[in-house]
Amino acid sequence: MRNHSISPFRMRFRYLIPLALLLLAGVFACNKQSEIIGLNLVEGDRLEVGLDTTISLFAYSEREDSTRTDELDKNLLGSYYDPVFGRSTASFYTQVRLSVNAPAFGDSPVTDSVILTLIYSGYYGNTSTVQDFKVHEITEDMVFDSAYYSFDSLEVSELYAEVALQPKPEDSLIIDSVKYAPRLSFHLDNSFGDKILNATAAELSDNEAFQSFFKGLYVSAETVNASGEGAILYFNLLSADSRITIYYNDSLQFDLNINESCARYNRFKDEYHLSNDPLFLDQVVNGDTSLGSERLYLSGLTGIRTLLFFPGLKNWIESGNIVINQARLILPVVSSGTEYDPPSALSVYRIEDSGLETYTDDQYEGEDYLGGDYLESDGHYFFRISLHLQNLINETYHDNGLSIKVTGRSSKAGGTVIAGTNPLLSGPAMQLRIIYSVLE
Repeated sequence: MRNHSISPFRMRFRYLIPLALLLLAGVFACNKQSEIIGLNLVEGDRLEVGLDTTISLFAYSEREDSTRTDELDKNLLGSYYDPVFGRSTASFYTQVRLSVNAPAFGDSPVTDSVILTLIYSGYYGNTSTVQDFKVHEITEDMVFDSAYYSFDSLEVSELYAEVALQPKPEDSLIIDSVKYAPRLSFHLDNSFGDKILNATAAELSDNEAFQSFFKGLYVSAETVNASGEGAILYFNLLSADSRITIYYNDSLQFDLNINESCARYNRFKDEYHLSNDPLFLDQVVNGDTSLGSERLYLSGLTGIRTLLFFPGLKNWIESGNIVINQARLILPVVSSGTEYDPPSALSVYRIEDSGLETYTDDQYEGEDYLGGDYLESDGHYFFRISLHLQNLINETYHDNGLSIKVTGRSSKAGGTVIAGTNPLLSGPAMQLRIIYSVLE
């Protein structure tokens, strides 16, 4: 269990912040130019306060192997071809459940039609592109609360639908002057309805028996072929209107629901090698870590993350007994070659000696303190990493790097391009701004 008691350092850290900020009113240099001030404010010590923006950084971007995608608030479907990040395609698997146990359909029921309805929850990309979708029956068991990842696949059999249509995620449905949420609806083959309507009483007795009989659906998208085309569509499968409706015997209907008790997950296929950006190909696809000095990349779905290290910190701290009052990491967004907005937020994690990711100590100070949101007016993201850097100075842990990712990437498409670490770039560069005190 994590100990949440306040350490002596943290108490001292909090007292020093307002003091240092007041003293810094007259400090304007950005190249570690500081002055001896406040000689009588700390008994027995002299307090030197300064601002530094010159500590060298090392960073590079890399592909992630997978991301966990089960039981998320959104399920994704579609294909999008990004000029920088290549082509990404999203599909999903889901169980369905009886709306009532032991339904009675009468003798020799006849299927009239079957409609699959999916309620939109957003999108990323170009929705003017006509996309091809398929619906198959799953033949492998899905287990609720099991971990499913973006690369996992299940065996499928019957093809119940193959349709080409233009998504319209912003168009509401109006019936008899009543406005309904935007939705994607298409017909499944009547053989689907026949299978359900003619199941045995035992197979329809309850949902446990039904899910053994009918294991679920795989809804997939075919890839688009041109850069700038296609879209990744977001769906709320937990909406009461996301369901399968079987119409039968002229005037009757029966619903199969998708709800919180259904196992469901996203499957992604990311083809980064189709990028039109040579720097992206060399750095992310071919693994040239030196190119992070020029540009860095972040994306959702399976994900591209950026790893950041602080090689200049060791020499910097040799100048004295340093207390960091505030450290702000600034990540400028550069032109990404796409017309779409950058992700709304990024997340940062510390990498442990084991290679696992964990929270930085700064994250326990709260989201408002940590940062991570995209500031459109400034054109950048920022994080406060004061406690993280102080722990590196104190050798509380090793500099195994910070891992920066798109927040909620497992249910979010799109990415952004970040300025590299080279301060001599013609445009903005990644920057670490440290307000510090030296106790002599």
